[in-house]
Amino acid sequence: MKIGVDIDGVVCDLITTVCQRINDKYEVMYTPDDIQEWHQPLCINGLTLEQAVRDTLLDDNYRPRPYPDAWMGLKTLLYRRHSLVFITSRKDSADIKKTTALWCMMHSPPRVDIPIIHTNNKSEVPVDILIEDNIDTAKDFAETGRHVIVMVRPWNEKYAWDKDLYLSTPYIHFAKGWRRVIAEIDDL
Repeated sequence: MKIGVDIDGVVCDLITTVCQRINDKYEVMYTPDDIQEWHQPLCINGLTLEQAVRDTLLDDNYRPRPYPDAWMGLKTLLYRRHSLVFITSRKDSADIKKTTALWCMMHSPPRVDIPIIHTNNKSEVPVDILIEDNIDTAKDFAETGRHVIVMVRPWNEKYAWDKDLYLSTPYIHFAKGWRRVIAEIDDL
């Protein structure tokens, strides 16, 4: 199967790094558990999460790390002969695209070139399955009749227990960690 993999929140633990930068710069105490939505105001001079992410990506002093189990998850999918493509909404500037490409190259399994697609509409990307952390993107993708696995994170955890969401579509699955992602894909 061809599998689309979102970068931030699925492979890249960007939010922890964003919180570290905000805490250092503004002398506050944010944690990833404090982040609940993309357009969330951060109570710091009108700064939004979206702006903090962009600033962090362009700051050479802060480099996000992959989630501990992400490399194993990607490697397992490749070993099982799935085709992978990174799909990201990061596309603000050439600098951010360059930073994204470098990050993916540094944190992908060795000798594997996983292509990157920059888009605002992941539903248009021709993949069989999407691994994503944004619930709105997941709903849009599921409306196309394709399966999406939502990586459970603090900002989307409340949806993992939403019975109405489960009843409305059989195409949305939730997974806490890459082992569960692999199991969900095996079950499809």
